[in-house]
Amino acid sequence: MKPAIGTPGGNVSAAPCHASGLDWEFEPVRGTQAHRERIRNGSFCLGARGRRLVSARCDDSLEQQWVITPFETPGAPPPPGFRGIQLKSAATGECVEGAPEPVGGARIRLHPECQPHPSQQWNVHRSVFERLLVEAPPEAPRAPRRALLASGQSERLQFYADEGRTLLVGWRGRDCLGAQTSWGVSSPHETRVTAPCPREAGALE
Repeated sequence: MKPAIGTPGGNVSAAPCHASGLDWEFEPVRGTQAHRERIRNGSFCLGARGRRLVSARCDDSLEQQWVITPFETPGAPPPPGFRGIQLKSAATGECVEGAPEPVGGARIRLHPECQPHPSQQWNVHRSVFERLLVEAPPEAPRAPRRALLASGQSERLQFYADEGRTLLVGWRGRDCLGAQTSWGVSSPHETRVTAPCPREAGALE
């Protein structure tokens, strides 16, 4: 059973599932606690008036706010792809109930007690349930990443002033990340120095 929207300000009654004109949407109420929603159909919202449920212009009043909790009773499993919830009025603390009528029908009302009874179980699509009640896991702190180095060796070409290599006058090099650098002036006397690259760079990103 699902509430069927009536005339503005009028009582909300029961209707067959998938009946035309039933397009209720859950929307969070800004500035309120978590898991508190309004239930809207067009420009009208589900509200509490005494023990009755009414459809009224949406105004985000306390009477139009509903506390949502997971709720599935033994013997009343939701259809495949659905999950059960309980709807409690934020204004009165009473729960929405589908109460049987003597003539085989049903009426929607607020019950003064929230009970583990199938008449207070309302089934919503799993995607809606997850949006309403499944908390997003906190984002794990990102571990510092190490920049991977090129394989092979770093190399450094050194220039000296004389054959004795007593005075370094310049060098040209390629490091393990492939960057090229240079310093000084060229010389006819040179030597090449190489070193193996480590597997990871020491610097953190």
